[in-house]
Order: sequence, then C-alpha cells, then structure tokens
Amino acid sequence: KEQRKLGNIGKVKELADEVARRWDDDLARLYLLIILASAVFLAHALTYMGTLAIVWPMHGPKGWRVACQQAAHSANIVVIVEGLMLLLLRFLARQTILYSELAHAFVQEILYLDLAEVDVDLAVAAAAVDRVVRSSLKVVGVMGVAAFAVWFRELTFI
Repeated sequence: KEQRKLGNIGKVKELADEVARRWDDDLARLYLLIILASAVFLAHALTYMGTLAIVWPMHGPKGWRVACQQAAHSANIVVIVEGLMLLLLRFLARQTILYSELAHAFVQEILYLDLAEVDVDLAVAAAAVDRVVRSSLKVVGVMGVAAFAVWFRELTFI
C-alpha cells in the first residue's frame, strides 16, 4: 500500500515490463562475452606495452620475450578472475531460483512491494541469468585454456 501511495508500483511495473520485453539470452550472452574478451585483450595489450617500455632499455631486443610472458601471465589472471566472478554469479542465480519464495517474502515485508503485483518472478529471471552465465562459462574456460597454453609456451622461451 505504501509503495502504491508513493507511485512506485507503476514505475517498477514499467521497468519490469521493459526488461522482460527487451531481454534476449543470445544478445545478453553476446554483450557479456564482448566485455569479457575485451578485458582480457586490454590486460594483455597494456601489460605488454608497459613491460616492453620498462624492459627494452635494460635488455634490448630480448625485452619483448619478457613482455610477452608478462602479458600472457596478466591475461591468465584476468581469465581466472572472470571465471570466478561468473561462478559466483551462477551460484547466486541458482540460490535465487531455490529461494525465490523467500526473496519474494523479504521484498514484501521489507520494501512493502508485492512482486507478483508487478509481474516480477525472480525464479524466471534467475533462470535466464543462469542460462547466459552457464554458456559464458564455457567460453571463458576455452579462453583460459588458450591463455594458459600461450603462457606455458612463453615460459619455454625465457
């Protein structure tokens, strides 16, 4: 009742309807993968350029090998962190699916907002997030294997 008096019910319902209308698993997956791959690329490129700028004066032409190894190591760290973040997000989505009724009750009691009234089903939303994250984890796993392969190859040259 309190949220209805403040006019928040209509705003929340409009926002929930807009998110539901625009949500597309494939598009969300694509955007997520672009962000993840961009982070790995940026970490690799910036580490390579920074290390090369520092190492080149001391080691000359051999400095690019050190820069390659450091860049590969940096990319590995980013892939590991991305994988851990995706695992955490998947865990939270699965917990939301399991305890969606508890979350609905929490929002009802604390925020005085009935999610059923605004057509928000946390279990459905969490399942959609879980689908996107699950497929993204596979791609991050492949990126991780590739990054480790490059890193091991660079270790052999140093």
